[in-house]
Amino acid sequence: MARSPAPPANDPVVGWRPILVAVVAGLLAVVFWLPRWDSDFLLGVLYVLDVASFAMTGTFLLTDGRTGRLGWGMIGASFCYAVSWWWIWPPAWQWGPVPLISFVLGYGWFVVGGLALVRYPEPALGHRHERFYFATLAIWVFGGKIVVATASRPEWIRWNPDAWWPTVVADESLYRLVSGAVGIGVTGLALLLPVLLLYRVRHSQGLERSDMIPATAAAVSIGVVGGLYLIAVNLHVTGPLTDALRALSAFAALVAPVAFIVSLIQRRLKSGLGESDLRLLSRSDTVEEMQAALRRVLDDDTLVLAVRSGSPTSFLAPNGYPIAVDEDTRWLVEVPDRNGRPIAALLVDPTLHRRENTVRAAAAACGIVLTDGMLQDDLTEKLSQSQRSRSRLTRDSLNELQRIGHELHDGVNSTLQAVQAHLSRIRIHLRRHRAGQDRTTELGDALDDAQAAVQVAVKELRDLARGIHPEVLAEGLGPALQLKFDGVATPITLDIDERRTPPEVELIMYLLLSEAVTNALKHAHASRITVSTRIVDGHAVARVGDDGRGGAHATPGSGLAALSERVRSLRGELTVRGGPGGGTVVEGVIPCA
Repeated sequence: MARSPAPPANDPVVGWRPILVAVVAGLLAVVFWLPRWDSDFLLGVLYVLDVASFAMTGTFLLTDGRTGRLGWGMIGASFCYAVSWWWIWPPAWQWGPVPLISFVLGYGWFVVGGLALVRYPEPALGHRHERFYFATLAIWVFGGKIVVATASRPEWIRWNPDAWWPTVVADESLYRLVSGAVGIGVTGLALLLPVLLLYRVRHSQGLERSDMIPATAAAVSIGVVGGLYLIAVNLHVTGPLTDALRALSAFAALVAPVAFIVSLIQRRLKSGLGESDLRLLSRSDTVEEMQAALRRVLDDDTLVLAVRSGSPTSFLAPNGYPIAVDEDTRWLVEVPDRNGRPIAALLVDPTLHRRENTVRAAAAACGIVLTDGMLQDDLTEKLSQSQRSRSRLTRDSLNELQRIGHELHDGVNSTLQAVQAHLSRIRIHLRRHRAGQDRTTELGDALDDAQAAVQVAVKELRDLARGIHPEVLAEGLGPALQLKFDGVATPITLDIDERRTPPEVELIMYLLLSEAVTNALKHAHASRITVSTRIVDGHAVARVGDDGRGGAHATPGSGLAALSERVRSLRGELTVRGGPGGGTVVEGVIPCA
């Protein structure tokens, strides 16, 4: 198999638009920093890089179909970061609403940039607490600054006294109080941003986690350093410490766009499969190994390779059991053969839509191995096993229906015919009684006989129904087994998990345990039997161990073989093995969902 192609030449990894936008934004930032180039050259370089990189990242994100809306957020962050430093301008530049724009939008880059960091790589916030956090942050930052402006004069905040300012009540003590409250709130919210990102990382996995790591690292650096800077500002700390924290904040702000760019470039470069990925897939000898290889290549531990079993909507898991496909929670990707005909499907995490090219390349490589490699034999065997299993289940169902028919005909039917005969006798005796003959004794005897026959019929029907589905299972598996084994001379130890399972699982467990105990009593001549059930990791485990002579096998046509098919019908597995001290252990494991 050839290596998957690299991105075509007309679809470059970065493109010229983001670079052009970065150059334009950087030139504007150079102009904005003109008053301070002589005194703060290094800080000015960081400022220019921040503005340019935010703008470049936003344009880069706009070219991605799924993250386009995040691009506008980063472009907005670029503008907010640019205006946040306009306080360095000389008074002659501070005309009109320029000071107010800088004052209100100064921390806006943190709000908009943080929103992009938390949303990435999805186009929208997925959790209520995230939406609440950013609504609170936006109101506190923008609304708080406006409130501070209405209670102050521009010169109190180092602006030109002649600048336009929305003063309502010029109260210096009120200004300090409101300004301090806003500063403390913004500081606390800034320090909370890394916590929010780390919480997301902890509750994510696979591709989602790997995509979030760069953004999380950026948020941690911005939140921690920015929070320390805001603490110094609120405590009115001046001098080298504040200058150093201001420079560190500018450097930390640069981490966010760099993290985005690195993550996006990684995604675009990995638009196909590498040579090592193809080698890993081609070395798979079974469907299970292919599934494990696909999970590694696509970084999705929940991926399932589902094999078609004859119809467009019927699939088998790698273990050969039928599997339900839920396209509401999984993304179904067809696996084609060399002729393009679907032979299987990948059920993957929907977040892998962001790497659709890689997923489809993996599906195509999987299809080639399935049709041309050793997996074809494994696939054919699993399909044959499924067909044989279905045939046996159909045959067993027909045999069960025939048994029920014979039971009804030979048992209940004959009893009901006897009831009919007794009722005919009663009718005859009633006619003679009406004719003046005393038939009281004969009528009583006939009624007794009819009642006894009806009781027999009821018992036969109850026994037949119990054979189809034990009525006592309605009370749980434990009571059903206690009733089943009550009166058995051989000691039987019951250790039954009281938690309920689905009815079909409970029935199969009852039949499995009953059959295994019967075999131990009839064939193994056991002197002690242990019966246990438990629920582990969403699976019901039913186990019977005895100290008999051993040698039990699920041979074709045996009761254990039939039970094995029943267990497999629920995607479970039945094993028969020797016990640690002799005897036999029969164990069934059945998924509860």
